Amino acid sequence: MTGEYGPQSDEDQFVLTGEAEKYLEDSGYHPVCQVCKKHVPLKKLNWDEQKIHESLEFKCHGKGLKFHFFEKKVFKVEELI
Repeated sequence: MTGEYGPQSDEDQFVLTGEAEKYLEDSGYHPVCQVCKKHVPLKKLNWDEQKIHESLEFKCHGKGLKFHFFEKKVFKVEELI
């Protein structure tokens, strides 16, 4: 891993898109890793006051996914490479 994000592959999407969107609806909800079944730590990135453009970073078992949202819907997912 280089510590940078690139296009997401389907090989290891350990957080499902619906789970990430559910977190935006309820910040008390935490997605569960599809691999190890533990709650996935997350970090809020690019959070604006109007919450139109938001990004969340999830990391678990040495992998990382960054979800980009527009108006509460995922429009792009990147994978830590």
